[in-house]
Amino acid sequence: MEDNDTFEKFKLPLLFQKNQVFHSFITQEITKQVDLVIHLIDNSNASLVILGPEGVGKSTLIDILQKRKKDCWLYCIINAKPALTLATIKAHIDKIKSKNAFDKRYKQFVLIIDDATYLQAGIIDTIINLSLESQQFRVILLFTHEEYELKTATDTILNACYLLEISPLTKTQCADFLQFLDPSFSNYLEHDEFKIDEIYAETQGLPGKIIALLPSTQTLKQRNYGLLFLIIAVISLVLLALVTQFLTDPDMRNKISNLNSTINSTITPTTDQPNS
Repeated sequence: MEDNDTFEKFKLPLLFQKNQVFHSFITQEITKQVDLVIHLIDNSNASLVILGPEGVGKSTLIDILQKRKKDCWLYCIINAKPALTLATIKAHIDKIKSKNAFDKRYKQFVLIIDDATYLQAGIIDTIINLSLESQQFRVILLFTHEEYELKTATDTILNACYLLEISPLTKTQCADFLQFLDPSFSNYLEHDEFKIDEIYAETQGLPGKIIALLPSTQTLKQRNYGLLFLIIAVISLVLLALVTQFLTDPDMRNKISNLNSTINSTITPTTDQPNS
């Protein structure tokens, strides 16, 4: 029995919360790439390999694709694991097709395998060959560049796949993305710790790393708010101590009463004089 998270449910977005954030920040380049994927699936039976470093937005692209073509394509999304067998994959594909009346409702069946590097040797070759035998079966595989290079040694059919590379954000896009995540972030860019050059150098323009860095700005906010709350608390305690002392110390009350009497005695009341 495979783990419950091995197979994604039909039409549900990928379970990567950070991708949901990036989804709303769609660059022009990402939009073009989604359009290209749609064109390839509609017009070619070649399998597609999406390449890019971890955190660049490969899964986000797939999430956007699902939403763009949710009515005419039936998706089967698999998070690959070393223990996953070809028989299990085939059984799951058949189950998804049967459950959703594929033959009557959809034009294409799109099998998407994330972390495809974990599949056992030869499985990718077999799956892609099966897709070549059908006009309604497409395969999309997600790799980092290093994973792809290693996998081509055991599954040589990958060399015949269409390669689509996802590029990191530019420095300008990085700054825009930061302010998209937190509109007040522009105020922090003036702080040495959060200069855009330093952030870009640290994250290399990878949205996943930029999102992971964001809590640092929240920490700064919390620290500033914490200092303000501490000052307010100290002032409140001082005032409370003074009030308590006044209420419990008879000498203090007598001194204040005598002071009031002295002040009152030095004030000469004045009256309005009638005009002569």
